[in-house]
Amino acid sequence: MRRINPDRVLTDAEKAARWRAAHPEKAAETYRKFRQKNSEKRAQQALEWRATNRERVREYNQRPEVRDAINAGRRARYAANPAVECERAKGWRSRNKDKVRVFKYQTRARKYGAPGSHTAAEEKALLEQQHHACANPYCRADLRIMRRHLDHIVPLVAGGSNDIGNCQWLCGPCNSRKNILPLGSWLQREALRCI
Repeated sequence: MRRINPDRVLTDAEKAARWRAAHPEKAAETYRKFRQKNSEKRAQQALEWRATNRERVREYNQRPEVRDAINAGRRARYAANPAVECERAKGWRSRNKDKVRVFKYQTRARKYGAPGSHTAAEEKALLEQQHHACANPYCRADLRIMRRHLDHIVPLVAGGSNDIGNCQWLCGPCNSRKNILPLGSWLQREALRCI
């Protein structure tokens, strides 16, 4: 029949579409069962798609109506269970300290109108490049043991960039002493301190 009159014979997709239009309740129930049966597989596929299409996801999430819907959902979840959401946020922060630090520096850079940005991966690469040692040539403390701070070589308040090229890892005491001093002045002070 299909060979004789191809324009009158429906394809399988057209037949399925007609059946769904004629039986919406059964189609919805069938689709619900399918989603329930394949929920783990669909979740894994969604994660893989998001991982390969990060830019598209980011663009979609930046749309004002989507951003408003996301924020409204967060506010509703928090209003329903503030204690649970607060604990959840604390847990996320403790598991993602690198991301929290990067967000903090980006916020400070916006406050001072500083250009540039960097990622947690770039921070990690810089730490490896410094061989986990303080950037102060008079200190060279092991940053795997001591508390480490990411310092801006040219401070943000002095017009420095938030780009990774303007950053260095210092131990806590060195970062406290440097504060907002330019690199040259700080190194002169450190040299006098070590004499």
